[in-house]
Amino acid sequence: MDRFNVAGLDSASGYVSSIGHPMGDNDEGVLVERLRSLGAIILCKTNVPMSSMMGETDNNIMGFTLNPYNRMLSAGGACGGEGALIALRGSAMGFGTDIAGSTRIPATFNGLYALKASEQRLPQCGIAAILPGLPTAAGSIGMLAGDLEGIKIVFKALQDSSPWTYDDNALELPWRQEKYDSIIARRCNLSGIEPNGRLVFGMLDSDDHVHPHPPIRLTLRRVKQALLRCGHEIIQWKPPPQNEAVETLFRILGATGAQEIRRAIDASGEPPVAQMRPWYEQQSGEDIPTSSFWQLCKARDQYRTEYAKYWRQMDNQTTSGRRVDGVIQPVAPYVAGHQNDFQYYSYSAVANVLDVSAAAFPVSLGYSQADLAPEEACTPQAANEADDRVQKTYRAQGAQNMPVGLQVLGRRLQEEQVLAMGQAIMEALDRTD
Repeated sequence: MDRFNVAGLDSASGYVSSIGHPMGDNDEGVLVERLRSLGAIILCKTNVPMSSMMGETDNNIMGFTLNPYNRMLSAGGACGGEGALIALRGSAMGFGTDIAGSTRIPATFNGLYALKASEQRLPQCGIAAILPGLPTAAGSIGMLAGDLEGIKIVFKALQDSSPWTYDDNALELPWRQEKYDSIIARRCNLSGIEPNGRLVFGMLDSDDHVHPHPPIRLTLRRVKQALLRCGHEIIQWKPPPQNEAVETLFRILGATGAQEIRRAIDASGEPPVAQMRPWYEQQSGEDIPTSSFWQLCKARDQYRTEYAKYWRQMDNQTTSGRRVDGVIQPVAPYVAGHQNDFQYYSYSAVANVLDVSAAAFPVSLGYSQADLAPEEACTPQAANEADDRVQKTYRAQGAQNMPVGLQVLGRRLQEEQVLAMGQAIMEALDRTD
């Protein structure tokens, strides 16, 4: 991803005004340095959208990043370049930032795996700032790859290299094999005859504000059936409204009226890309008062408290008596769409609101029209204007044969466990296919 500083290269972040300002050796961050020390070869930096804060990848430098599975559609964002490159097997592993789903969205659109770490589990210095000085909700590091084991190997190697000794802000939290093993021990034994899975998953079919498109609904049902057949427990998940919490997050991110983004665009005189144009032309760019900012942070923290309380309540309502291990839900309400289609972030960004660990995983490389027809016939009525806008982006032909994936959310700083849960889910799908 272009935001990571690499000596000798620009960190443009999608802005023309940042071209021609190569980074020096001292600009590289601990993550890049640790990767080099472990023997990694940095092949290239990849395309990001203007501002690095969109669900698609478009700027005036490289243009719109297309999806390798259908070049009429988007590769997602903000790490769309990374997602497209790895999907084409141009790289084994990629890194990005994740403020509202920036690694998980491209992973899902391109048939890949992704890990979103909690803030500061991986070092975050040496990254081009897009909202400099923001004291909270700055996002976290994400990883993308064509296989989950690769992410596990590299994440473990990074934690074993003690990155906190080089970055005081990084948490001193080594790889915890016992946490990974605690999940793996309760997966379905593939050599067994009887289903013996002992994990408990909450499953969020819809956030009740915007309904997922037919391919997502079909995928949720397929994963649920696979897990149940393997003996795992599934409970319906209806947490406090996610869309309201994500709206709060975006108001925190926009607390300065996004003046930094406007200045970066105006510095070169370039026009805003299509998806940013309405905001650019309508926004006043005014700061909100400090007291209002504090109230937004308070509302975000209250949501975290309410969500944690809900999770504890659901721990006591499982049939098995075991606690809920993780929550399975969409990354987005749709598969890859056309330019400007991506409008709804609540499914992905709630993990950022909560600062929890999350792993995205592919389920299908595409469904046929015959597969999708029953779901299309059962599409619910739009619940509101936002839902109506999202439902109108569904194009049956475009949705065919496109990768579909989901994500599993864990608790905060439980990266080992969500990686293991992702592994258990994939094994359940393999066993029942």
